[in-house]
Amino acid sequence: MKFRRKLIITYTAFMLAVSVVVGIGYQGYSMKQYKYNEYMNMEILARHMIQNADFTLQSMEDVMSYFLSDMEVLGAINTLSNTAAGDGGRLSYREEARNIVRSKLNTDYIINRFYRVIYFNQAGDIIASNDDGSMLVDSGRAIEDYPWLRYIEGTRGKPVLIPDHEDYWGLKQNPHVFSLVKEIQGPRLGFLEIQKKDDDLEELFKAEKQGMDVVVFHGSDLFYSSRKDISREFYSAARDSAENGIQEAVNPGTGKKEVIFDYTSDENGLTILVVEEKVKITESLPAILPVTVLVSGCFFLAAIFIIVILSNRLTRPLIQLKETMEKTQIDNLAAELVSDDVTDEIMAVNQAYQNLIARLNESMVREKRLSLLQLQAQFDLLQTQINPHFLYNVLNILGDRGVENEDDMTCEICGSLASMLRYSLNTKERYASVEDELAYLRQYFFLLKCRYEHKLEYTIDVEKNIMKVIIPKIILQQFVENAVTHGYENTAEIMKIEVKGWQENGFWYLLVRDGGAGFGEDIIRRTEQKIGKIRYQLTRNRNNLEAEIGGLGLVNTYARLYLIYGEQLVFKITDLQKGAEVLIGAQISQLLFTP
Repeated sequence: MKFRRKLIITYTAFMLAVSVVVGIGYQGYSMKQYKYNEYMNMEILARHMIQNADFTLQSMEDVMSYFLSDMEVLGAINTLSNTAAGDGGRLSYREEARNIVRSKLNTDYIINRFYRVIYFNQAGDIIASNDDGSMLVDSGRAIEDYPWLRYIEGTRGKPVLIPDHEDYWGLKQNPHVFSLVKEIQGPRLGFLEIQKKDDDLEELFKAEKQGMDVVVFHGSDLFYSSRKDISREFYSAARDSAENGIQEAVNPGTGKKEVIFDYTSDENGLTILVVEEKVKITESLPAILPVTVLVSGCFFLAAIFIIVILSNRLTRPLIQLKETMEKTQIDNLAAELVSDDVTDEIMAVNQAYQNLIARLNESMVREKRLSLLQLQAQFDLLQTQINPHFLYNVLNILGDRGVENEDDMTCEICGSLASMLRYSLNTKERYASVEDELAYLRQYFFLLKCRYEHKLEYTIDVEKNIMKVIIPKIILQQFVENAVTHGYENTAEIMKIEVKGWQENGFWYLLVRDGGAGFGEDIIRRTEQKIGKIRYQLTRNRNNLEAEIGGLGLVNTYARLYLIYGEQLVFKITDLQKGAEVLIGAQISQLLFTP
């Protein structure tokens, strides 16, 4: 099967799975959003009902204020309260007072907006609006039998809301009403009751959605319910368990889970519970499924169309790469690949192949340079290898003479020199570990100490975790020799040399520092120029490289290190306030560790 077809089939299967996930996600989101909208509708309905209830009760309080703010009415009330009903001497005053109160109660506003407004007192006076026809008031009612008298007395003029009840004052009919009753402030001045029919309650707390119920509490008392067969204890507990929020609970009376939103008025203490069975909320959810299928299907078809287009676009560079790889030979490694579209992500594979060819070509050039460098180093060593065995024999003779003359120092010097010659003249190994280099360096320091005695002080402090790092042979000795020869060339002060080594942030470092005269800006600048030139030649295919690299100086040391570590090499020459230092280092690699 061709790659293009595999790509289309693979991504089609993937997008099918994604479409299913998107569909499930969309379905879940839609269901969640639908429920959220339902809950918001319940909240809006509850707040709207509370506002209407506040307005209605406020209008009832306004009637009380309107009635009791009239000085003539207050005078009439005072007359009625302070004279007995059977006092014949003041009968005319009482009748006049009753007419004043009756006239104030029977205004057009009160008659049209309220079922009845009643003034009554302890003296037996009962005066009401709409006191005619079928709405005649039973003037023989005893005030002491008024059912809510004990709740009203002593309230100090605070209006008391009385829930749905039968009208106490009707003579011919006693419809269900709800009332706002107020005790008039003053000694036995009586009471004022504002009544509205329970039809107004049903209109006030009417739920717009079928199946939605409304339960209203005033304090702990049930004030209104749109359904008669409710569990008062259940809704009372639901009201107490949450404050102004949504909750879900199982109604023990019906055994069904209900969603309840409760909201309490800050003005009149009414708590409205908007109730709906959860199953009625979720029964509309299946209608969302066709929309979900349509959305998922459109998403899948659009994805297939895009996949086909992208597959054609993506496979074109791969075909081009295949043709290029088939044409690649050893003699055309340096040839550059041509890319039609460098912005295409698949072209990164093409670029990676080109980079591979470049690295292969670079490795071949580097290997050639290493061979040339090794050859040049062997030529340099020929000058010191006139006859190694002859030199060893001479050193042995000198050592034997030292033993005969009981001169231990001569023996140690000969031994150290022989070890150094054996290490440096071993051409089989071009590289050594830091541990071997430090052993060689200690032999060198010993010989220097024998020569300069107290004029030389040195320290070696290298962490154990870099002892197995591979570096070119005899580079530390070159740095120390440079410090002794040039750093203290024109001074008689004590030569102080410090060698340090450590690991930090994935790199190893070796530092040689002295307290001498330093390099000088001119020498550092010329050395850096030579280093830049040799780095350029090492990275380019230059035929005269072997003529440029020779000797054992700083530039040659840099070249030997660069051939191993490349651009990861750290090589710094720095002048200090007193003295100079040379820092080398590179990123730690397991390939450049001795076992």
